Amino acid sequence: MVPAPGPRTGARPRRRAGGRGRGRLADGHAAVLQERPCWGSLEDDALFALFRKTEPKVQEIAPGHDPLGDLGPRGQCRIQGLDDDRVQWQVEFAVHQLDGLRGQDDGRWPNEFLSPAMVPLGGGLNGMVSENRAWVALPPSCLGRPGEFDGPTVVDASVGNKDVELGGERGERDRTALARAVVRVANGTLRQLGCKDSLADPGKLPPVSRTTPTQMDALCGIKGLKAPDAERESLRRTRVTSGQGGPVRTCDLTHSGRPWSTSVRFMTVEDPQLAKIFSMAAMTGGPRIKGTKGYGTLTPSRAVYERTCRTGRAVFLVEQRQSDRGYTLPRELLPAYAESEAGRLGCGPVEMKMPAGS
Repeated sequence: MVPAPGPRTGARPRRRAGGRGRGRLADGHAAVLQERPCWGSLEDDALFALFRKTEPKVQEIAPGHDPLGDLGPRGQCRIQGLDDDRVQWQVEFAVHQLDGLRGQDDGRWPNEFLSPAMVPLGGGLNGMVSENRAWVALPPSCLGRPGEFDGPTVVDASVGNKDVELGGERGERDRTALARAVVRVANGTLRQLGCKDSLADPGKLPPVSRTTPTQMDALCGIKGLKAPDAERESLRRTRVTSGQGGPVRTCDLTHSGRPWSTSVRFMTVEDPQLAKIFSMAAMTGGPRIKGTKGYGTLTPSRAVYERTCRTGRAVFLVEQRQSDRGYTLPRELLPAYAESEAGRLGCGPVEMKMPAGS
């Protein structure tokens, strides 16, 4: 998550802790805060769904435009769940514009918020959620026409380690609560910025995807996308984004099925504004990939290709994160991957010429 900057005026974040006389209610629930957290966004039901039987403590910097910056509104809200003054649970909400001009958000943010553990929020919302990460884009109609390299302004939410998934009933409950909370904080942000727009509640969330044995002759379920013989041992398990109509489709190939052991990531960014966060990588990330209707770059560990599809720009990415035999898969697999995915999006065929190299 990209942290929001501290206020330039010297003001400190507001702190609202339990305070005198707050304790616990008779049913064991935490006492209710006198003010709604995150600039008035979270009502009691949303707060309890997140924190249940802990008492919330809030620190926040209300969203606003940085007069010395050029990246849109920023804000931050951290809520900690306390039990006997010890932190048992924490969620951080951040308001920020994703950067496409400098390439600052094409690495860590996609790794956390565009993984195959995420599912689309549904309900016409541009966003995704997992048990411990969520994000939703604010409507451009509120914030003005975005520039050529401006990614969306988002509210994102982080809870603990992104790779820890409980699953089952508890995981589903956490996922639902986080989806509702990030949308409510987004609506509170819109009000704070003076916008009349508001976002609808999330739709019914698709089931979470699970890892499955890799089809070596159809990587990520794509017929004809074959794993090289030398790399098959490191690509034994596959996990693909579930749900339809989301802003991104991500496929991770791993040795063991554990997120932190991802060997290769394939990603198709279908939302045109979200695709802008890879603009610099596609233009200046390395030796040029030439195409008749697109362009991209190639490095040993990542290949990025951008082209225009029916709904605007789309990005196709192959990233190799670990290997015992050298980093060759981006070069080998991007052409077939982009060709298939462009066909799925209705903007094929894709013709590209990879840069010279060994």
